[in-house]
Amino acid sequence: MFDIFQVIDLQKHDRQNKYFRSFKANNSYSDIKFVENIVKTNNSCTSYLERDNNQDNYFQDNNIQYFLYGTVYTNNKYADLNKEKNKKINAEKLCQLIIKYGDDIVSYIKGSFIILIYNDNIPSLKIITDRLNV
Repeated sequence: MFDIFQVIDLQKHDRQNKYFRSFKANNSYSDIKFVENIVKTNNSCTSYLERDNNQDNYFQDNNIQYFLYGTVYTNNKYADLNKEKNKKINAEKLCQLIIKYGDDIVSYIKGSFIILIYNDNIPSLKIITDRLNV
């Protein structure tokens, strides 16, 4: 994922559609090759751009959406605990780790990233960034 635009209405007034705009409507993106993915829920509209047609940076589980902007790897602590090598992970694997480790997930990952977790059930938005937040 290299660009994301999300409108969330936490008060459930159904205003997100009023303010939502597709990247395709913006001339700044006319010369860039991209695949636009649009995800809508009861309280949010999200558009994110990928270079290729893949779903590595988005995953949804039980009305909870996981957006991964950047690159995430498991770290040495995770590798030692799970007896495996460090590896690059996608949004689905990230979801599994968040379910397993909760907010302590940051102790088991490294990289340059921003993770957005939107829970449509509550609704709430959680943002997790790497330690350097480059």
